[in-house]
Amino acid sequence: MRLDEEIIKIFIEGRLVRYHSFSLFNDQVEKSSDGARIIFELRDSRLELKNVSQDRILSSIKIPSDMDSKDCMSFAMKSYLKIVQVVEKEKL
Repeated sequence: MRLDEEIIKIFIEGRLVRYHSFSLFNDQVEKSSDGARIIFELRDSRLELKNVSQDRILSSIKIPSDMDSKDCMSFAMKSYLKIVQVVEKEKL
């Protein structure tokens, strides 16, 4: 895991916890909604929002391996906004 990937993940996790009722549980960010368990994680350079209860990936965003460090926060914000669209669409 690259440092840029970890920074992006932490940025999004913080916003999900603060603004979208996610919680930090067992070293990952998750939310229970209508019996569904939703987790956000970084896996193999991909940011994933996953419905664990249905074993379904709701959103998957590839972090480019050649991304310049100066573009890290811009990419994090754009990725966060994409994930929030899914959260709102799925009514999580």
